[in-house]
Amino acid sequence: MQLYTTAHVIQVFILGFIGGFFIGGLLVSRIKFKKVIDKRIV
Repeated sequence: MQLYTTAHVIQVFILGFIGGFFIGGLLVSRIKFKKVIDKRIV
């Protein structure tokens, strides 16, 4: 039981980390893309 809960917590932590990293990457790329568009307009 203890082993299962530990494995489950690790799995959730890894999924959360990957999800957060993916969302963070999307936000950063969106901000960079926005800056490129602003430069083109100016």
